[in-house]
Amino acid sequence: MTQLAKVPSFKQLTAVPMMAPGGLGLNTIQAGQLLPPQYATDTQNAIIDSAGRLGARYGMAKQTTTPVSAAIQSIFEYNAGAGSYQTLVAWGGSSGGISTNLANPAGVGVITGSVTATNGR
Repeated sequence: MTQLAKVPSFKQLTAVPMMAPGGLGLNTIQAGQLLPPQYATDTQNAIIDSAGRLGARYGMAKQTTTPVSAAIQSIFEYNAGAGSYQTLVAWGGSSGGISTNLANPAGVGVITGSVTATNGR
């Protein structure tokens, strides 16, 4: 005698309201547990504001359309205070260095100086 497999009855899907997903901030301590959607367990391209909430980072703006003449290692924006910012570029290659010029870091704007080591200071 052939037996038929039992098929479970299907229930109607219901909508789950998603009020501000990740709005309660990043929770890495309980990331392995089942958390409500108001907590984020992993983020990309986000910032955490002073209240601990997640927000989108600001976008980027083109600084130059000229191809860069050196291998860029790092770009950093220095806050000089009073709303003034300066972009610093670390570039590599055979004679790497630090510059303030994005279009030609190995040319104009190279920052030079020296460092003296003093017994652990």
